[in-house]
Amino acid sequence: MSVLRLNEEFKKRLADFVDDDDTLDTAHSFLKMAVSYVDSQVSDPEIGLFSLPDRKIKFDGWYYNEDSKEYHVFVLSYHYDPKEGETVLEDEFKDIRDQAANFLEKGFSKRDDIDPDTPLGGALQDLKDDLEDDTRLFLDFYSNIDFNEREKKETTRYLSNSGKSAVVMTCYGAAEILAAIKASEPDETVVNLQNDFQCTLNAVKVSSTSDFDIYMSSIPAIKLAQIYDKNKTNMMEGNVRAYLKRTRPTNRGIAETLKNEPECFVAYNNGLSTVAEAEGSDIKQVKEGINLYQIKSLNKLQIVNGGQTTVTIYLNFKEGLDLRNATVPLKLAVLKRNENEADLISNIAQFANTQTQISKSDLASNKFFYRQLEKRSQEIPFHPSATVKSSDEFFWFFERSNGLYNTKKRIVANYSVSFSKRYPEKCKFSKKLMAKAVNAFSQDPMAVCLGNEKSFSSFDKKVEDRIVVPTDDYYRNLIAVIILWNSADKIIKKLKLPIKAAVLPYTLAYLSYITNQRIDLEQIWRNQKIYPSLEQAIKDVSTKVSSIFVSNQELHPNTLMWGRKPDCWEIIKKETKYEPIDLDIASTIYDMFPTNPAAKFIEKNMDQQDVWIKVRDWQADHKSLNALNVKDLKILNDAIEDLQFSPHVALNRKKDAKNVFIKAVRNGFNYK
Repeated sequence: MSVLRLNEEFKKRLADFVDDDDTLDTAHSFLKMAVSYVDSQVSDPEIGLFSLPDRKIKFDGWYYNEDSKEYHVFVLSYHYDPKEGETVLEDEFKDIRDQAANFLEKGFSKRDDIDPDTPLGGALQDLKDDLEDDTRLFLDFYSNIDFNEREKKETTRYLSNSGKSAVVMTCYGAAEILAAIKASEPDETVVNLQNDFQCTLNAVKVSSTSDFDIYMSSIPAIKLAQIYDKNKTNMMEGNVRAYLKRTRPTNRGIAETLKNEPECFVAYNNGLSTVAEAEGSDIKQVKEGINLYQIKSLNKLQIVNGGQTTVTIYLNFKEGLDLRNATVPLKLAVLKRNENEADLISNIAQFANTQTQISKSDLASNKFFYRQLEKRSQEIPFHPSATVKSSDEFFWFFERSNGLYNTKKRIVANYSVSFSKRYPEKCKFSKKLMAKAVNAFSQDPMAVCLGNEKSFSSFDKKVEDRIVVPTDDYYRNLIAVIILWNSADKIIKKLKLPIKAAVLPYTLAYLSYITNQRIDLEQIWRNQKIYPSLEQAIKDVSTKVSSIFVSNQELHPNTLMWGRKPDCWEIIKKETKYEPIDLDIASTIYDMFPTNPAAKFIEKNMDQQDVWIKVRDWQADHKSLNALNVKDLKILNDAIEDLQFSPHVALNRKKDAKNVFIKAVRNGFNYK
């Protein structure tokens, strides 16, 4: 596709791109859109023009991924009037590369002569705050025209005086950005293996549930290349990153195996993880009683892991390499249409992708608390006007699984305007964001400073230990706490205070501390924003907290590490000295980790045999509910047996017994 046609495609999509930042010009709006499609791990990047001409520094944004310890600097080459066949010139590329690299090198300099009150100074301070020994640096180049092949081949840049061996550099030109955008768009195509590619696949069914069937199979490499050649990026699931070029070690190894040992490819390569929809697919059992199936066509075939393998095979195929002896392993999940379709696609894409580390927050997605919270988020709207109109209401979107919002928007809602209006992107929140906000509000800034995953683990443990039930009121208060966190984040960022990563949680924790957790959350929910006296308090407290951190840097040079210590919290409480004279305070104490009354009851009555007998009798009378399973009943009977011979339920059984009791209560058992 020509440069002119590519940019017409960009204009169409830019018009539909939902972004709440109306201060960006066309070029930087394009960059924000491109980044959001090319790299699904990027969330809320800083985008804009950051430059200091006399120091030869210029770049267009950055993003720090705390979990993967990756710091990305974005560089844009945007052409308002692109010409047919135009590419980024080598001298232009060298110039923008060097200016961005100068910024990264400045992050390791002890000279602090860039005004911290400027956008560039603030960016530099964030860079210094985020850099740790294991942080990896990236320069990502974006353009609405194409980079030439010579520019694409350069993948590293060495920094002086940094202690870092290299910065990884990657180019995303017009064709690659459009490919990433199209990869995210739903497609109704049926891949007809038998008719279009003279190929059927033999498969073994290894699992079957009400949601999906799982098959194991393999596909000739040449057929995979032909299928990809016809369908291109329609086969790539929305969360899969754009192709990383054959210069990367993994892709180079794939190409070498295809060339030198094609018959060994099936043994050396992990293969593909794919999904398709049952409706519209042609999969038949070969013979009754034999676990062998023949796959003739697949509806909405998507590759969720193995995109690099697929594209490398395709490129070698186009260059004439003989692929007849190469076979690719294939795992296929065939989804049965139901209300969980978007969750399944998102989870399969996430967990099948071995390039993405599976975190504790990912594994917690199916716990009772998070499922109930998701249910509340789907049932409780906010009405922005006094006159309630269904067309005016919108919902906060709880992203129970990573990437679920984009999956529903792209695959289920098919980019409908009504979806974005009903669930504004600025109103989505993840488990990690929720954990940080609640931990800070609950006066545990130490947990927040541990990082996203450990902060979530702390939150999750408290929720589980106290068996917190997210009621309607709890949900509204939770959203208010998230609004409070987001608002404070913007305020502190605007103030350009150093060490924001620690200042933010400690500011909110201190405000919660001096108000005895009586910040007016009901008022925040009602207005969907913080009130003026609270905004001023955040400004005042954050400034004081930041100055305390700065004054202690000689003794505690790594502020985030110090922020994890209880003595840091004690010093902040002692030295901040802020009187909330004008701060609106609610009469209610908001506890975000309330102990479930049923949990309190069973903790007190764990060793009362009659309690467990009543649960067993209740289950016998309500078998139709399927409330307790065979394993639950065994735990129940074991607890009863323990108390026949001992005054206490066995220590190793207490937690499981408690969970069975709570499960019965949730299904209608009345313990009172």
